[in-house]
Amino acid sequence: MSTLEKRVEDLEFIIAHLPEDLNARFAGVDVKLAHIREAQALHTTRFSALDARVDLLAADVAGLKSDVAALKSDVAALKSDVAGLKSDVAALKSDVAVLKADMSLVKSGISEILSRLPPAA
Repeated sequence: MSTLEKRVEDLEFIIAHLPEDLNARFAGVDVKLAHIREAQALHTTRFSALDARVDLLAADVAGLKSDVAALKSDVAALKSDVAGLKSDVAALKSDVAVLKADMSLVKSGISEILSRLPPAA
């Protein structure tokens, strides 16, 4: 047999067995692809669960932000009320000081009146 005939025969053999060779090679690829798909499905499930948790946390954070804003508003109102109360206390202290001075005058007036009364019989 000539070299050319041998090469043609080898090519015919390769072509005849090509489907079997490809099937054997792709069988390994199919197994790897199946593993990849399983991992992908698992990851998809996990990511879906994580996405749901993230959505819940985002809602919780939004609620907390709203609560903090309300608390800030309440604190501002309380600060205003405290400032008003401080002003009222300062005014009361001033009034008490005036009343003490007035009572001192009243005491001295009563003492003077009592000293002018005749002694009790």
